[in-house]
Amino acid sequence: VVLSDLGELQAEATKAHIAMNQPALGSARGAASYATLDWDRLPDRAAFGYFDVVFAGDVIWHETLVEPFLKALSWAASGPGLGEAVLSHKVRDKESVDLFEK
Repeated sequence: VVLSDLGELQAEATKAHIAMNQPALGSARGAASYATLDWDRLPDRAAFGYFDVVFAGDVIWHETLVEPFLKALSWAASGPGLGEAVLSHKVRDKESVDLFEK
């Protein structure tokens, strides 16, 4: 599992949650890590391997975020590939939904 968010506070909180859950992850033979994924400067895709699922929650709450999100989603589907993507979205402005659905 690779977790990502925007901002230092969110990064530190996510890393702390990963550390707190290490015993459960280990007993389930799982793994979790944090990676910074700047949608404007995406890293080498091959370094991440195949993604079974990409979950995106509340990521296109403004129309200016739609194009960068779609770029990041295309990045996730490239290279080693992607099984499926799940988007959880709360409508905050009609423009972002219209742009996403194009």
